[in-house]
Amino acid sequence: TNEQINSLVTSLDRLTVGEQAQVAYVSAANFPRIQKLFALGLAPGVPVKVHQKTPSYVIQCDETQIALEREIARDIYVWRHKRDK
Repeated sequence: TNEQINSLVTSLDRLTVGEQAQVAYVSAANFPRIQKLFALGLAPGVPVKVHQKTPSYVIQCDETQIALEREIARDIYVWRHKRDK
């Protein structure tokens, strides 16, 4: 259902350290930022892993580690991997 799908999509800043997800989309509010993120390899469908959240976000994207400000992490939406409970 749509409710279940929406609960799996969240902003990158809501992930925990060590959590993996897949990029769903990047907010279109800042087009130059989107272009820069895409150039770094951060695009829809790409798997990411959170390495740290403070003082800045550090994520692994393929073979690249990227440091992001919280404001930027908030604009990146990911498919959270389902957890078996």
